[in-house]
Amino acid sequence: MGSLMAAFWAAFRLVLTPSGDRPAPPAGPAPAETTGEAGPAAVESAGTSGQPGEVPGEPPGGTVPPAGPNVAPETPPAPPAGDDATPQGAPAPSPVDTLLTALETAGRDLRTLTADVRYTKSFALEGDEQTRLGVLTYIDEGGDPPRRKFGVRWTELRVDDRRDTDYRHAYIFDGEWLVERLEREGQKQFIKRQVVKPGTSFDPLRLGEGPFPVPIGQSREDILARFEAWAPAVEEGLTDETLLQVVRSKPTRQLHLKPLASFEAEMNLAEIRIWYRDDTMLPVLAWTRTSEGNESTVLLMRVKTNVTLPGDVLDTTTPAPGTGWDVEVSEYRGEAGGMP
Repeated sequence: MGSLMAAFWAAFRLVLTPSGDRPAPPAGPAPAETTGEAGPAAVESAGTSGQPGEVPGEPPGGTVPPAGPNVAPETPPAPPAGDDATPQGAPAPSPVDTLLTALETAGRDLRTLTADVRYTKSFALEGDEQTRLGVLTYIDEGGDPPRRKFGVRWTELRVDDRRDTDYRHAYIFDGEWLVERLEREGQKQFIKRQVVKPGTSFDPLRLGEGPFPVPIGQSREDILARFEAWAPAVEEGLTDETLLQVVRSKPTRQLHLKPLASFEAEMNLAEIRIWYRDDTMLPVLAWTRTSEGNESTVLLMRVKTNVTLPGDVLDTTTPAPGTGWDVEVSEYRGEAGGMP
């Protein structure tokens, strides 16, 4: 599984390179962050379906959270979860055990999930900051082994004071193949990697393995086998006022995780914070810090579950010759071969 984790993280980090390989968006003034009616309009531009429904991630008044540092300096955590988390003989489980147990059953009946997503990453060494807006899609087709699909389609890129609203970059995982589609200035690139051995399964949202820290239906034992876990106050770790409004707008709980020493290097994550809505136990906000000090914030807005999605929303079909696509396909090479 090590090379599979490396394949996922390496592939998704391609879009987060601070400079060099990826073309920068055109120079121009950064847009003013908007509130009120302009906030939802900004999200609509990211490709939302526009269907009515609950908006568990949307800040009050439709405010689009500004990019920038939003995590406070770490405060001393409570004792980690585990056998000693609750005093022996105590009648009630600890708050973190209660949360982890609730998360284990959350998503059991989830078949589809779609949400507008805002992903901001700050690079400690370079001092760069990148924000992407787009649409996240998750499909659980069930089966044995279960087949879970995941995709994100970016439609806008902001790098410091520059903005690209004609940004079409997608990553799609269909349970076996990982596809990158990039359309830019007349160039159409399609890269397809078989990252899962045929006949086996992989959870693209499992903590520490998938591209985003938005786990759904993770088992308590699985989390505690790789992380120390706490359930701090919901506002702990946040300083950005808009994100504070997000977690205050509805009953929300926070899960704070630090990987065990044996897993930290493999995950390249030093700390994770995830905020869940009480009514659904689905993530609405997540923050991570890597071992190098890079920080990422993922905000989900206009979350919809178990709705009918277009049949081709996570299509990974290779484009036919003569359609203008530059195609590269790499088949599975096995654990020993590493990433194609």
